[in-house]
Amino acid sequence: MTNDTFTLERTGGARIGFTNGSWPFGRLRLRTGQLEISNGLRRVRFGPEDVVMVRSYRQFPVLTPGVQVVHRREDVPLMVIFWGFSGVEELVEAIGRGGFPLSSEKTLSAADRLIVERTEQVPFRWERLLATLLLPVLAFGLGYQLGDPDPTSPQRLLLGMALASAGVAVLGLVVLFSGLVQRFVLRPNFTVKDVAGWLWWVVALAALQAGGMGVLLMLDV
Repeated sequence: MTNDTFTLERTGGARIGFTNGSWPFGRLRLRTGQLEISNGLRRVRFGPEDVVMVRSYRQFPVLTPGVQVVHRREDVPLMVIFWGFSGVEELVEAIGRGGFPLSSEKTLSAADRLIVERTEQVPFRWERLLATLLLPVLAFGLGYQLGDPDPTSPQRLLLGMALASAGVAVLGLVVLFSGLVQRFVLRPNFTVKDVAGWLWWVVALAALQAGGMGVLLMLDV
């Protein structure tokens, strides 16, 4: 067997950070000393020294069981999950035979326990994040009031949506670059690196929507 030969390969879905790939784009590959997971957008590889534990995983509303890799790598997103369709426990055992620690095999250090706890929490303090969303809500109300006074005109709604989307984009940028706001909306064990990929997607989509609404307003739809 060469170094490029995998002893086990599975196709399913996979989550790496905030990127998700459904079947058949998710793939798990294993050989002794190396575990690889990809989702069509990203590929990560782990050695046994990178991994705190491998364990079975379920998360509502996803009904399909998965395999979670809890790891120490700072250059890889915290959440790495392969979604299988069956035989998840057998897959976890096979990964253990490949040299990777399983949840039942190891007494965790304080640092590793903290990593495990982070995988079981959400990065945001939701009540504070929801409070900051008052900005786009107020922006929508302002745009709606400043729009065409004719109640049958779509301009009021378009202007409100454009300003609300712009508010979401601005809010995302503020979270990305303001340490004060990060401390306000993120839980203590998390940093902006844990949510940066998702926030950039939100900023891009909100800015695109605001721009589209602006074009419609200029065309006087």
